[in-house]
Amino acid sequence: MAGQQAWRQIAASLGVFASVGAVVTLAFLSPPPTHEAAATHLPSPGGSWTRPRQPGPTYMAPAWHLNGDQQLDFYTGLSFFRSPWVTAPSSTTARDGLGPLFNAHSCEACHVNGGRGKSLLDDPDSAALAVRVATRTGDGSTVPHPRYGSVLQNRSTYRPHGAGEASFAMSHAVAGREGAELRAPKLRVTPDDPEEMPDDWLVSARVPPPLLGMGLLEAIPEAAILAAADALDSDDDGISGRPHWRGATDARALGRFGWKAVHPTVAAQTGAAFRDDIGITSVAFPDESCTVEQPTCGALPTGAGEEGVEIAPLLFDYVVHFVAHMPPPKAGKLTARVRRGQALFATTGCDACHRPSFETEHGTIWPYTDLLLHDMGAGLADGFPEGDATGSEWRTPPLWGIGTAAKVTGHTTLLHDGRARDVREAILWHGGEAETARQRFMDLAPQEQRDLTAFVNAL
Repeated sequence: MAGQQAWRQIAASLGVFASVGAVVTLAFLSPPPTHEAAATHLPSPGGSWTRPRQPGPTYMAPAWHLNGDQQLDFYTGLSFFRSPWVTAPSSTTARDGLGPLFNAHSCEACHVNGGRGKSLLDDPDSAALAVRVATRTGDGSTVPHPRYGSVLQNRSTYRPHGAGEASFAMSHAVAGREGAELRAPKLRVTPDDPEEMPDDWLVSARVPPPLLGMGLLEAIPEAAILAAADALDSDDDGISGRPHWRGATDARALGRFGWKAVHPTVAAQTGAAFRDDIGITSVAFPDESCTVEQPTCGALPTGAGEEGVEIAPLLFDYVVHFVAHMPPPKAGKLTARVRRGQALFATTGCDACHRPSFETEHGTIWPYTDLLLHDMGAGLADGFPEGDATGSEWRTPPLWGIGTAAKVTGHTTLLHDGRARDVREAILWHGGEAETARQRFMDLAPQEQRDLTAFVNAL
């Protein structure tokens, strides 16, 4: 308990309470606002976790059910989520260890206000891009690249001008489809030595998804997710979602997080992001991202403390607590238009993968995902397998909170690389198992299409 109070005091001294504003930090001292009549709104996405209102344009407010001590833990985690990490060695021992290879100085640099990252298509200077990298073995499987590992970092603490392993740029071609001009991204990766462009690597661009309701997604019973799986499409409906099992057969876990469901828990997702994006090691990810072909990188000082890692277990747990307890925002009003869109969402078959609700220990939640892998066709394929997920398979992303993205993050882009500028464009990119649903959407009258997207934006 004494250690916890000490870290809370450190968080306060670092300005977390001032940085999020008094209306947020004192939220647990204020009387709860009155909920509007349930019939006027769609169901609360996060059940009892859903806040009646957000404290400004941010997702970074605690779940409504947390008590005072739990909210203090939340804000302590927030301080380590949003404040920059520094190069080791430093007098700021709780926050040193940045790099040696990294993409951003802080978690919030990629997840602004806890939301979705911005694509390089919309901001060439965006820090919110993860470039996965791998190489193929003789039997066709993929493994981390011997020089670059599994993620490319574009910044470092030791190279001239802070350059990293590679630089990234993105352009796009126009992909005409159903009368729309869609953006087909083209990622350009320039390695640290342009004269040694690897001919044996695979790369894939990913923007960070929003950090909404992750603790609730982890709370969905495994059996409920598996009940919707149909890997062989035994019911012949064209949908063959399958679970992404991670780990050894005798200790496997169900993947739930990441674009291809590679992480089974919030802690695993958080630890991987710390190591790959900021260069901060933790108990679950104790090794720097330097490879044996990068000896200078591996020989640099680290910020490892008594536990041998750069973020102490207690502090890491605070960050996980923060990420896990960021609820989805309140859903929109249930207008006549939204009601029509809700019916069309079902009749077009969108809910076959974007499953509306689950029962959890926290009550009914409405994430609109099945957390399964689906083949989305050639148009969205990145050709980059991860684990058992193929290059054309993606986890069904939750839809809750989509309509609030513009206010929170300043953009509305969707899909794994941010190519879609709105919900309609995202639907038009669907293929594979979602081809029938996409075609049904296109068969709708223009007003019906607008009603359906209005419903999605109200979730």
